[in-house]
Amino acid sequence: MPETQSVLPMTLQVPWDPRFELGMGYDYMGQNPLIPVVPATDVSHSPVSDSYIDYKFVTSQDDLNELIKASAEGSGSIEGIQVKASLGFTKSVRFSETSMTLVFSWYSDCTHFDRIKAPALDASAVELSRSSPDSFRLRYGDYFVSGGLQRAEFHAVYQMSAVKESDLLSFKASAAVSSPDVFSASGSAEFTKAATDSHVSISVTVYQSASKSSPSMGSTPGLTPAQVLEMFEQFQTDHQDSWAVAELAHYSALTPNLSREVPVPPSFFVDRALLLGARIAYRGLLEAGLLPRDAAVSLKSRETALDAKVNAEGPLYWKNPGTLADDRIAAEALAKDAREATEFLHRVHILGGGDGGYSYIVGRQGGEAGIGSHGDQTGVPADIKISVDTFDLKGDWEFATQITRHADKSYPGCTIIYLQARNNWPEDTGGTLNNFSGGIGGDRVNFGCTSDLTRGLSWSFTVKYVESE
Repeated sequence: MPETQSVLPMTLQVPWDPRFELGMGYDYMGQNPLIPVVPATDVSHSPVSDSYIDYKFVTSQDDLNELIKASAEGSGSIEGIQVKASLGFTKSVRFSETSMTLVFSWYSDCTHFDRIKAPALDASAVELSRSSPDSFRLRYGDYFVSGGLQRAEFHAVYQMSAVKESDLLSFKASAAVSSPDVFSASGSAEFTKAATDSHVSISVTVYQSASKSSPSMGSTPGLTPAQVLEMFEQFQTDHQDSWAVAELAHYSALTPNLSREVPVPPSFFVDRALLLGARIAYRGLLEAGLLPRDAAVSLKSRETALDAKVNAEGPLYWKNPGTLADDRIAAEALAKDAREATEFLHRVHILGGGDGGYSYIVGRQGGEAGIGSHGDQTGVPADIKISVDTFDLKGDWEFATQITRHADKSYPGCTIIYLQARNNWPEDTGGTLNNFSGGIGGDRVNFGCTSDLTRGLSWSFTVKYVESE
């Protein structure tokens, strides 16, 4: 067999396409549903349901790739158990030296596929398969939809971030993380406590399928573990199963003279799955509105060009697998850059610590907060421009008086990423910085200084910021 040939499996499980119906033909190479070809008048049903929980830590691109491949291609899995109904939740995955993601999923599955009983082709289709296999494939595709699995699903994507890499490593090493149980009250509390003890912040985004209170797959960001548990308990009581996984059967099971050989290398199917995952990732990140403006302009320009190329060439990737491989590399690079740019502003908010840097700035000496301070190693993406504003608060002494000076700085449409406040008088007689608000992660900051009695004051400030999307 030539090296460029692959053999399609007899059966596949793939995420259910809204255009699917039982008995429909499917062009697997071009990924297009075709006309119905196998009568679906007699179907075996599986009314018995079960449920299971799955979780995966994502700390690297390899981890994410494994999650994507299991979700997009179900070949070789048992009853589609590894096939996710949606890859949408992967766009919330984040990982770096100081962040990682836990994807915790609950599925309500029928235990078996609904399947067409005794599937068969009509005489004209069988004759076409014998006389012109290529024409048969153009008309009916490679597979037909032989069955389907109904499911409800609930994904909780836990984004965990620390200022220091050592804190994240400490958290990962704790017992509550090695085998998490975030879908129980005790397990969720233990998980949250472990994060608090290690100075790790948690933000959760939930993706859930249809329920009595939610008509379709939706997402809810910015949740705490306790809120997730409450949502999960409600979802268990009012979820509604719907088609989630399709079983595809190759036509050679009905007319053996059709070959399962296709003119693509074995890497073709992995490349296609990872391209899909990368596109979902970069679209989700770029649509979230959490990017520095410079990065957003550059990344969205790349997105527009790549999407146009993929949309135009995608249906014929099977004829040009090298083009698919190149587009996959470009998509993964775009997703990586979008993730790093998003992570940059996320890190800024973590460094703000909820008080904008108050605890590092206020006092008689001043201090600094934000990127590059206190051992922080946040990298600044190459295409992001940092603006710098420097100014002073000074005042001459007045007899028997404490003088005050203040500065209220606003940077509309921007995000403050660094602050420095410095008392210019080394003998520590320059007064006290005792009024502070806003700061790191916001678009404004207020400084207020008060001198000692019958003394002057002299302070210098530096504010660094970037334009936000």
